[in-house]
Amino acid sequence: AVSTAKGQALADEYGIQFFETSAKTNLNVEQVFFSIARDIKQRLAETDSKPEVKVIPSIFPMLI
Repeated sequence: AVSTAKGQALADEYGIQFFETSAKTNLNVEQVFFSIARDIKQRLAETDSKPEVKVIPSIFPMLI
């Protein structure tokens, strides 16, 4: 078991949400999965909206 204080401190350190959960009693388990799914969906939407820039390396050095 992890104390609430330790869990919150770790979440704060990583800049993520903290949830108290219990697989034994099913406390907040579904909410955590939905939260993760929302975060993934949001990150994918943000990634899709940014233009992708590809740099293709050349085997030919720049000639001056």
